[in-house]
Amino acid sequence: MDYRSRQPATPSVYGRFYFIFWSACAMINPFLGLYYESIGLDGLRIGYAGSVYFGFTVVSALLVSYLIDRLGYVRKLLYILSAVSIAGAAGIGTIGRGSFPVLILSVVLFAVGLGPFSTVIDELLVTSLKKTGASSEYSRYRNTGPLGYGLGVIVSGYLIQRFGVQVIVPAFMVLSFFVMVNHRNIPAVTDRENVRPGGKKSLQLKTLFTIRMFYFSMACLFFWGAAESVFTQFLPIRMQQHGFSTSATAWIVAASMAGEFLAYKITGMLIKKISLPALILISFIIQIIRYGVVLASDSIVFLILGQFIGGMSFAVIWPAITECLALSVPPACASTAHACKTVMVNGLGYVTGNMLCGYLYKYFGIDAAFRWFILFPAAACIFIAVFLFFERRAVKHKPA
Repeated sequence: MDYRSRQPATPSVYGRFYFIFWSACAMINPFLGLYYESIGLDGLRIGYAGSVYFGFTVVSALLVSYLIDRLGYVRKLLYILSAVSIAGAAGIGTIGRGSFPVLILSVVLFAVGLGPFSTVIDELLVTSLKKTGASSEYSRYRNTGPLGYGLGVIVSGYLIQRFGVQVIVPAFMVLSFFVMVNHRNIPAVTDRENVRPGGKKSLQLKTLFTIRMFYFSMACLFFWGAAESVFTQFLPIRMQQHGFSTSATAWIVAASMAGEFLAYKITGMLIKKISLPALILISFIIQIIRYGVVLASDSIVFLILGQFIGGMSFAVIWPAITECLALSVPPACASTAHACKTVMVNGLGYVTGNMLCGYLYKYFGIDAAFRWFILFPAAACIFIAVFLFFERRAVKHKPA
């Protein structure tokens, strides 16, 4: 079959995929820290397991993006990745409970399976939208992700309350089956004309690494990932220590998805009216406000508001970074560029943050960890302000 004769998937296909995929992720990811604690891991080991997970999502995302850029195959890879993630989850929930090395090996499989999905679908969606000249509509279709995640977190919290935290593993495996069923709607190969199955195409990495906006985007994602890492695995632990039930914790976590959903509706319009670096700066200011609200009080109202604000932060920075890459990166290395988003968030950002948070949690307590992590978005704001200053200075002194 000539892959160029295949009609590309419509953006709505990717919207459905985001909903199903993030529903599955919500069943397990927010509560892995609680699960690790329930099987006897201390703060350092929880942080280590989280860092291993995020580190291997990076390795997998880079490898799969390389294969897609070089060969063009998509659907077969997604089927394989789903099977690997299910196997890893099964290991976490069974044989990994009695052996820390086996648990880490299972975490590696779980991460390798899940890692590339978001970046692969991001790249395919952006490519589909660019063909119609509507790349700024990315937020519209990506918005189904927070809907699925929010619903998944609430259901998972209810199941944990009723059956115990161990239920998160089979719940994830069941929903992962529906993720695999949805793969049939994904193109068999990428629909970019410069990709041929089995071809030997240069990734043009030298070109990628000469783009100034690429470096700026990656630095911002590192700061965001590090700042967000404390909420990914340690927020449910903090809520439990402050006396909240698992179901209440689930609603608090799900509040971020409500903020994300709302902000996605707005971000698509803002991208057309505000410069992308300025929009990214706004996302970090929102994140600082989130920290202040969460730390201000143990009231459930403050915690829900803080998480709602945090979701808005993500829904601003992720489409803005995606648009930066869509405008500045050549198509020949688009998959690799989008994979680098995962490298900086899950790799350098989350890995650094998880290890640091695990250390602070063990020796100074979970509240101290949250207080210290506000330095990351503050540093990001300074970095972006300096970048904007020199950008405007360069434009001002540019010869006519």
